[in-house]
Amino acid sequence: MKKLEKFGKLIRYSVEEESSWLHIKEGNWSWLYITKNTDLKQTPTLQNIVNEYKVEPTFINRKSMFDLLSHFGCEKSKDVFKKNKSV
Repeated sequence: MKKLEKFGKLIRYSVEEESSWLHIKEGNWSWLYITKNTDLKQTPTLQNIVNEYKVEPTFINRKSMFDLLSHFGCEKSKDVFKKNKSV
């Protein structure tokens, strides 16, 4: 997980080969975006965010995740398109 502050918002995100998520917090407002192939039950960090901030996740596709990550200047935003190579 990486953190940054931009546009007066606290931004936390993770970009992995199988799944990606982005949490944005501004004052009392909070948004959570995750790619459709992300399993909330298998990701303790996401469970903590959902419970702590009482936020409902919004499931989005990889292109939309790329757009959001790029907008906020997140490193390695292109990695959202990487996939595991199957043999």
